[in-house]
Amino acid sequence: MAKRQSGNEHGASTAARPTSGAGRTLRPGQAAGWAACTAAVLAAALLTGCGNQDANAAPKDVSAAAAPVSGDKSGSKSDASPDGRADSPAPSGDSSAGRPSQSSSSNSGGGSTDSDGADKGGSASKGSGSGSGGESGACDSSELSASVGTNHPGAGQENFAVVLTNKSSSTCTVYGYPGFAFLDGAGKQVSVDPQRTGAVGGSVKLSPGNKAWAPLTFTNPEMTDDETVVPSTVRITPPDETTPLPIPWSGGAVSATGKGSTPKIGPLTAGSGE
Repeated sequence: MAKRQSGNEHGASTAARPTSGAGRTLRPGQAAGWAACTAAVLAAALLTGCGNQDANAAPKDVSAAAAPVSGDKSGSKSDASPDGRADSPAPSGDSSAGRPSQSSSSNSGGGSTDSDGADKGGSASKGSGSGSGGESGACDSSELSASVGTNHPGAGQENFAVVLTNKSSSTCTVYGYPGFAFLDGAGKQVSVDPQRTGAVGGSVKLSPGNKAWAPLTFTNPEMTDDETVVPSTVRITPPDETTPLPIPWSGGAVSATGKGSTPKIGPLTAGSGE
């Protein structure tokens, strides 16, 4: 009996076994795997070559060739300043237009009467300053003292000077008409308020110790059939003030009703009226 060849013990012919040489025959599965591997190697080599080419290529200047973005307005000017902040438009008009203007002194010419009959002085607004430039403020009642000068009668008229004196240590001004009222011993008004008469000139600047006066006139009540009364005091109120300065009255009888003898008072001027 013939011997089996050792190469056939696994049931495969040695002639069909592939060799490791160039002429080696590959199984179908191995051929597909090698083809895939070869393709992958070629692809990697190709990518490596492209990458090296891009890395060594000179950079292109694309800023000059960049096309304008659609929607941009041609010829528009940037509002940004060199430091990156938007430029604000310069303000137009006078910068002082929003400022409020200073009110000048005005003569109210009025004054008023309290419910108890006390007359208030009428003048410019308080703190408006003097007529010569507003250097001094208006005089407060606390800075002034009041007095009534002696009678200077003439042609049936009684003529008195109502005087305000600056008793403070600083200069202040008065302007307009003083308030005036005749009172009895209980402080009740016993005659009519004086009518204001005459045009107001300007502010009167009162240095410490200086005076301003207003003329007070009325017809001698004894020359009329009007009822008379003798006041005990008079109440004088500086212009634009509400605090009165009461002082004794020594000028005799006055009209109780003002029908036949109406008192009149003029604006303040510099001096004592004597």
